[in-house]
Amino acid sequence: MTVALAVLKAASLTYLLGVVALTCATVLWRLLRWRTAPSTRADTGFFILVGTALLALALGVVILVGVTTGRIHMAAPYCYYLMHYLMHGSGATAVLLAGLAVLGLSVVLARHAWWRARVPTSGPVVRWQGWRLRLTEQVCTASLVGLSRAELWVNPAYWAGLSDRQRSLAVHHELAHARRLDNARKLFLGFLTGLYYALPWMRRWATDYELDCELSVDDHCRRTVDAGEYRELVGRAVGFLLEGGMVPVRSSLSHADLAYRLRMLHAPLGEGRRTGALVVGAVACVLSVAPVAALLLHPASRCFLACYLGF
Repeated sequence: MTVALAVLKAASLTYLLGVVALTCATVLWRLLRWRTAPSTRADTGFFILVGTALLALALGVVILVGVTTGRIHMAAPYCYYLMHYLMHGSGATAVLLAGLAVLGLSVVLARHAWWRARVPTSGPVVRWQGWRLRLTEQVCTASLVGLSRAELWVNPAYWAGLSDRQRSLAVHHELAHARRLDNARKLFLGFLTGLYYALPWMRRWATDYELDCELSVDDHCRRTVDAGEYRELVGRAVGFLLEGGMVPVRSSLSHADLAYRLRMLHAPLGEGRRTGALVVGAVACVLSVAPVAALLLHPASRCFLACYLGF
C-alpha cells in the first residue's frame, strides 16, 4: 500500500513538475520561434515540447526510484518537521490534489474541445489521375484528413476552379505533409497539450505548429516544383479560404498568419539545417527542465521528496 501510494504521489508530482518545465519551454520557444529558420521551425518546436515532456517524465521516474530504493532519503536536520507535515499533515494531500485537479480540469476541457471538433465523414469519393479524393464542402480548400487511413478531402468548388497542373501541385503539397507525418505530430501535440489544457499558454502549441508546418512544406515545395506556380496556387487557396464560410475542417491560421505565409513565399530560400534545429531544441529542453531538476541538487529538497513520498 505504501509503494502504491508513493507511485500515486509521484505521478501527481511529476505532472506538476511538467507544468513548470513546459511553462519554461513555452517561454523559451516564444523567444526562439521567430529567430528559427522557417524550414526547420516546425521540427524545432515539436522537438522542444516533446523532449521537455519526456525529460520531466524521466525526472519523475528518477525521483520515485531514488526514493523507494533509498538513494534519496530523509536527512537531519531537515526532516523532522517535514516528515510530520508531509507524511501525516495536509501538505502531501495538497500537492497530490493540486496535480489531480489540474489534470482533471484539463481532461474535461480537452474532451469538450475534441467533441466539438469531431467531423463525420461525408461526400463522394472520386478518382483523379490515380489519386483517391473525397469531394466535400466540409473543407475550405484541400486537406489531408486522418492518420492510418488518411484521405485527401477537397472542396468541390475550389477543386473545380483549379487547372490540372494546379491540382498536381495541391496533391504534391499534401503528400509533403504526409511524408513529414504532420497529422501524427498534430495528434500527439493535441494529446500532450490536452493533458495541460487548463493552462492557456499550452493551447498555442498546436496552432503554432499548424503555421510552422505549412512554412516547412512551402519551403520544400519551392525547392522541388516551380516556385512561381506554387506561389500562385497558395495565393489562390488563401483567397478561397478567406472567402469561404464556416466549415468544420477549417484552418486555424489567423489573417496575420496567412499574410505572413504569403510574404515568406517571396523570401529567399534559406539554408536551415535539421541538425542545427535539433541542437537548439535539445538545449532548450535542458534549460526548461533545469529548474525542476534542481530539486535533486540540495539535501533539503531531496529530503522534501523523500518525506512527500513517505519513505
